[in-house]
Amino acid sequence: MQRFLLILALLLSVLSVAGAAPLTDEQRAASLDYIHSLQNEDGGYRIASAVGASQLDATTNSLRALHYLQGETKDRRSLGLFVLSCYDPITGGFSDTPGGMPDVHATARGLMALAELKQAKSDRATKAAAYLLKHAQELPDRYLALAAFEAAAMKHPETAAWTAAWEATAQPGGTYGKGVMDTAGAVVALSRLGATVKDRDAVVRALKGAQRPDGGFLGAEAVPNLPAAYRITRALMILKEKPDVEKLRGFIARCRNADGGYAHHPGEPSNPWTTYMAAIVHNWLDELEK
Repeated sequence: MQRFLLILALLLSVLSVAGAAPLTDEQRAASLDYIHSLQNEDGGYRIASAVGASQLDATTNSLRALHYLQGETKDRRSLGLFVLSCYDPITGGFSDTPGGMPDVHATARGLMALAELKQAKSDRATKAAAYLLKHAQELPDRYLALAAFEAAAMKHPETAAWTAAWEATAQPGGTYGKGVMDTAGAVVALSRLGATVKDRDAVVRALKGAQRPDGGFLGAEAVPNLPAAYRITRALMILKEKPDVEKLRGFIARCRNADGGYAHHPGEPSNPWTTYMAAIVHNWLDELEK
């Protein structure tokens, strides 16, 4: 019995190491096939493999996944038309579906999509940026807006006020907000604004302490998940630190499904959002290991 358990432990160890490797060409191709399978005839992408309407959020995440998987959309013309169909020329904002009500989240995704389509210098992009400056008031909205400004390589005109808003969330122990995701978000946001965290050591301890034995990171949820791994890894890279790379690769591998996509956490269906996250985190880890 003891010998069986020893053999089993060795086998699991081998499988864990194998799963912790960078993406192979075959895995990358399978992930590209998964993303391609989500594109509808109107050029947009849907959120799941099942038949459904195109959404701007799913489309932008699919575009970004393609970018980091080193692929291209199969129908670029229709894709561009779908993105523009979600744009409201009156407000300058975007909606998640054609003809819908514009909001901050969709407009941030719309600006990111324009950047992926090489239209970041267009009048639409300028108006979308103005919409975000006007309507993004809460920190989660501002976090998305900053991501869009970064994607479009746009200079943020209100850095002092937005920096002060994040610095106001600083805690006595050196972290930010109500948990590690807020802390990681503050690191990323302040970096995008050209600022830095005050207590780097405390922040690094908090971020690294969120990594679990299985390699994943605990964020706002009770179980490790890819969104937490994505945000915290980004924050660590900004601080010129790194997680346990091998364990993190192993966790990402367990989020991978047979369809080539990645799930929020192991055992869930694939979606383009977390597939993009897995792709970009793999790219970051490749950089860290150079």
